[in-house]
Amino acid sequence: MGGRPLLPLTLPAGAQDDLSALIASALDAVSGSALLREALQGGALSIAPADCYTLVAAGKASAAMLERWDALVSTRPARAIGVGTHDQRRVPDHVEWFSG
Repeated sequence: MGGRPLLPLTLPAGAQDDLSALIASALDAVSGSALLREALQGGALSIAPADCYTLVAAGKASAAMLERWDALVSTRPARAIGVGTHDQRRVPDHVEWFSG
């Protein structure tokens, strides 16, 4: 292909660190695991030890959300169901996992 050669991209000092921090922040903002942690720690959801509930997680972030739930909520669900496309190794043993 013809044309003039591309010049190397140069960034001002510190710009790469700023860009890396910006990207990390954006990814954290859409992380299912991080969003679940914020909801649980923010008091949006309260589960008492005597509560009987079923936990269902579905979608691309389901494994991460189930893993985070298990780490943050001491009261286990009566039944836990997960549906996802990958990351089954992250899912706690007590979860019924379906790949789909």
